[in-house]
Amino acid sequence: MKYELPGRMIITSPSKSMEFNFKLSGNYYISIILKGNVVELCFPLCSQSRLVCFRIRNFIGEPDFSDDGFIKNYYNDGKTEFIIPPERSGFYISRKVPDRMKVEAYSKLFWEIEEDVRTMMNGWSGKSSYYCRIGNTMPSIGFHEGENGTFVAIGDTPDRAILNAIHLARTGKDLLRKEAVDFLSRFSSLDTKLMIDNSLLAIFFSNSACIDEERNCILASKSPKYYVSGGFWARDFIFWTLPLIERFDPSRAKKLIGELLESYWKNKGIHALYIDGRILYEGFELDQLAYYFIALEKGITYGLITPLEARSMGKEILDILEGYRSDRYHLYRTELDSSDDPVEYPYVTFDNVVLWYGIKTLGIKISEFSDDEFLKTATAIKRDIMHNMVKDGEFCYSTDLDGNYEFYDNPTGSLVLLPYLKFVEKRDDAFIKTLRRIRSKENRYWIDGEYPGAGNRHVNHPWIHYYASEIIAGFRDPSFVSHIEMDSGLACETIDEKTGLCLTGIHFPGASAFMVSSILNSKSQKHGVRKGQR
Repeated sequence: MKYELPGRMIITSPSKSMEFNFKLSGNYYISIILKGNVVELCFPLCSQSRLVCFRIRNFIGEPDFSDDGFIKNYYNDGKTEFIIPPERSGFYISRKVPDRMKVEAYSKLFWEIEEDVRTMMNGWSGKSSYYCRIGNTMPSIGFHEGENGTFVAIGDTPDRAILNAIHLARTGKDLLRKEAVDFLSRFSSLDTKLMIDNSLLAIFFSNSACIDEERNCILASKSPKYYVSGGFWARDFIFWTLPLIERFDPSRAKKLIGELLESYWKNKGIHALYIDGRILYEGFELDQLAYYFIALEKGITYGLITPLEARSMGKEILDILEGYRSDRYHLYRTELDSSDDPVEYPYVTFDNVVLWYGIKTLGIKISEFSDDEFLKTATAIKRDIMHNMVKDGEFCYSTDLDGNYEFYDNPTGSLVLLPYLKFVEKRDDAFIKTLRRIRSKENRYWIDGEYPGAGNRHVNHPWIHYYASEIIAGFRDPSFVSHIEMDSGLACETIDEKTGLCLTGIHFPGASAFMVSSILNSKSQKHGVRKGQR
């Protein structure tokens, strides 16, 4: 839903998505969104902490591609050849640039702000470049024709955009095609379009190489169609998306973990950050702080930090946690839950379980180089969870530790995941009773329908994260998601329980990645998505 405000500003809220079925593509620099005869080329400006998008009419569009969903890095259907290697600042398309194109631009963090577009003609490419001014940057797109098509590139100045396009042309289609095809070969084990499309969206849209700075950034989505695309959430990246990037592009994962521990470390645990790591939206979120213990363990694994450095950084987190610890127990409070909503009671069970898991994971990794402070803390957390967060024979969602508690579940941080996190066994009596409640009418956010599932206070419709949580924990057949239309097979935040179509949060890497990872990691994989299904 869009609200007109003064200053040509459009607020994009987490209300029902009004458009679906865009065709998408992209790489580590750029996202491409196609609708009708319009293509949007989007990329983040790290120095300005926002996305910039150029909207081009009558150049390329949906009719040029017969595929729906995500267009792979190499595409050739006989009439259109499209090449977008993963680490290049542009792409090739077998279309010539029309003499006159209509080009508009806007920037976006949480809202869209129109930008004035200017053109610059040059004698090198013979084609105009298009640019706008945002702060002290001039984000630009440039074109260079050759090899029966056009090389399109981005830049932080119009000069660089043109030069990048010329460089792509000099590199030539053959090498660009090889880079794209070689990258796609990593996904050869995925035999369904659903799995490939969501993997590519998650891997390319969750992060970016910054054209205006020699660094990388992590963001909620490189698509402006996701309503809070330009912010950073540690949960989205570390828990939902990073495992998939590690599986298919470990060298990229290493770079992003390094960026995480450098640019985003200083404001760990805060609700939302700008893509340069500054605070965007205040509020303490315990689970987001806890995920940094997992990041430290990965930092050691990739050789980015030593065990001793990880121990020191881990103790820094423990020091922060002391400000949120109960006076009586090793339990820790939060201000916001895993869907960024204020909590009913401050001590959230799932958040404390994730904290236990993170501290234990790091503690085991550094046990040879450290005292057992981390493992002792983890043991105390688990003991106090079991003593204080099991009520009437099942896990409560949150409590004030003074006798008040609530039964609730949040798909973005679900109690369904307790066995997956190895906190309890699937056969644990308290867990079985918890699972039954979540799936019953006792849960007022349980939704029946053609696609039954759990909603939450944020959006009371079934969340893809809920289905993924059940799959990864071994409680749902992975083939279930292959029958959900979603957004031409692309995951989103929530769906309509009657139609299976997306309601909120399209082009959401966190949903795509967690869904794919849940299927890949499911112990029921032999019953998974069959070849030939979407």
